[in-house]
Amino acid sequence: MTELTFDNFIDLPLSNAKAYLLGLLLPKIVISESKNNGDYYLLGQINHGYQNKPSEADILEHYINFKEFLNEYSITTKIQFNKELKSFSKNTLKFTGVRGIGFAVCFPIENSKKIKFNNLNINDLLYQEIRTLLINEAMKITEKEAPYFIAGTIDGRSSVDTTIKCVSLDVDSDNNLNDCLRYITEDKAKMDINLNDRTGRTDSTRMNQLRYKEMSVQDYYKKFKDILFSTFRKRKIEEIII
Repeated sequence: MTELTFDNFIDLPLSNAKAYLLGLLLPKIVISESKNNGDYYLLGQINHGYQNKPSEADILEHYINFKEFLNEYSITTKIQFNKELKSFSKNTLKFTGVRGIGFAVCFPIENSKKIKFNNLNINDLLYQEIRTLLINEAMKITEKEAPYFIAGTIDGRSSVDTTIKCVSLDVDSDNNLNDCLRYITEDKAKMDINLNDRTGRTDSTRMNQLRYKEMSVQDYYKKFKDILFSTFRKRKIEEIII
């Protein structure tokens, strides 16, 4: 089967699998260049830091479970491990190795050969165009698919805060994105959240942060832990929050 491009993904009908993938893609727009052929991809990251890292067995189990889930919905995508990828930095205007441990779903960006990553204005327009398309699709999510979106955000780039006992993830600074995340998490998933918007603050250079509060995580985990594919994330939730 042909691997999905980003445009193919956008055209897919809404499903649990598409909602999960939106949970991986939407919080942070990451564009990567293949080390093999120079093509450009939009990444849905499943990423862990080095300070508190999963084992290789954890990563492999997550990869297998995730792949089986996509196969159930006949979704064929390129999945690559971080060591095979370079991501674009809008600060340095260069592609560098993806930091952290994990892997990513890679959606080819069509006509990518025409994209020149040497102009910040062009980059911003591309990032905004991608985010707008993702937001439009995410706004179609109903209460049925919302738990899968949440699962994608947790499995993808989240961390468990040991101090305030929440699950948090960094998200791009964008008002439309903020509104979309509130719509899905509060209105559709019925979760109690804190969206830490750093716009205009002294720490505004840091990303915004979405936090799923303790009681909401406990309730979500009780109902939907089986659709979380990262045993490492689940262990951390059980150790700190449950």
